[in-house]
Amino acid sequence: MRLEEIVKLATAATEPPLKRLTRGAPVGQGLQALKALTPASLLDTTIINEEAGRAVLCGLYVACDGFEEAHELAQGIPSYLGSWWHAMLHRREPDASNSAYWYRRVKAPAQVYEALGRAALDVVTGSKDSSLKKLGDALRRSGRWEPLVFVEACEQARSSRSPTAALETLLRLQELEWRRLLDHGMALATGKT
Repeated sequence: MRLEEIVKLATAATEPPLKRLTRGAPVGQGLQALKALTPASLLDTTIINEEAGRAVLCGLYVACDGFEEAHELAQGIPSYLGSWWHAMLHRREPDASNSAYWYRRVKAPAQVYEALGRAALDVVTGSKDSSLKKLGDALRRSGRWEPLVFVEACEQARSSRSPTAALETLLRLQELEWRRLLDHGMALATGKT
């Protein structure tokens, strides 16, 4: 089973994990498939950066809501890739303070945060919900991804009693962040940037 097949399993689930802000029931079929894979078999190529290959596996466990498996992998990745996946896991747990701790440890290349920030600003700009003004302002001001403000916005959306238009935007941002980090890890793992 290849990467995109596992992504399809996760997105076709009854409750796709990336379509909710909190973790939920794991996608069993996806987890089962992942346990049999290595980064090389998953990406069907030579891996030149094993750590980045493990980060790709971690991201797929996140997509399948395999919290324990993803958490174990993230803890074993000493670079910003492990810290970033770790932060995403705790944001979805939800444990905002732990997520913020791990986001502060992420020292991603500037171009990665800048590209994600531009894409996120496009998503937020299209939102009709005023509760995302702080996030939009932060993205505009810094010109890069603002994960701490994103964590705060997710916490605010989770604490509101009724769903808002912000929820749809936050879910799109969550999936955008996940995909950008997964793609970045694949590029590092394979040397195909």
